[in-house]
Amino acid sequence: MTFPNNYSNHRLFENRTKKLKELSAGQQKRRAVPIKPVSNDENCEGVETLMEASPKANELFGNPGMACNEENKAYEKSGAEMIDENDDESVEEPAADAGAEEDEEEDDLIFHPMHRQAALPAGTYYAVIKEVTAESRVGMYGTFKSIRIRFQIFHDERQVVVNFLAQKDLKPSGKLFKMLKMILGEAPSDGFNLRDLKGEKVVVEVGHRLDSNGDIWEEVLSAEKYSG
Repeated sequence: MTFPNNYSNHRLFENRTKKLKELSAGQQKRRAVPIKPVSNDENCEGVETLMEASPKANELFGNPGMACNEENKAYEKSGAEMIDENDDESVEEPAADAGAEEDEEEDDLIFHPMHRQAALPAGTYYAVIKEVTAESRVGMYGTFKSIRIRFQIFHDERQVVVNFLAQKDLKPSGKLFKMLKMILGEAPSDGFNLRDLKGEKVVVEVGHRLDSNGDIWEEVLSAEKYSG
């Protein structure tokens, strides 16, 4: 059997095609080497695998894997140095403000009025009525009579006098009438002499009030006859 003249050319073409396919398959196999990251940095991923896939790259470009590792070490070192710089022991205290000292000296030269403070804490105490007096006072609507009852209170081995003031008004809704009823245990009778309250032993409840000048005063809120 005689083959056509172009058979040899056809075989040569097939052989070349086969070699090209083998060469292409070998290159694809080399490129399919799995990439192993060698650093947490995105720029350093796959450097070690790239060296395995192309050994001559070390000769041309140096060892990029080593360069990446050196970069990581330098980064860690700089981070450690930053921590040392921010350590509490290395923080310098701020210098004293001379202006603040001058302000304090100026405050010492400013006059501040003294305000009265309460001599007794708020609470319940044993007391004796020391004195009852009538006084003339001037109010918004003219002169009126005011009754002052002085309660002598014993507290911490000392005596403190607390005043009760009320307008002389014997109406049942009045402040004085209510106080007399608490002290006597009954409503005051007609013609009752307020001087007779002197020497009475009572139990008083003391509170505090603040006047318009900023002073704090004791105030008798209630009083009951002592039955002990």
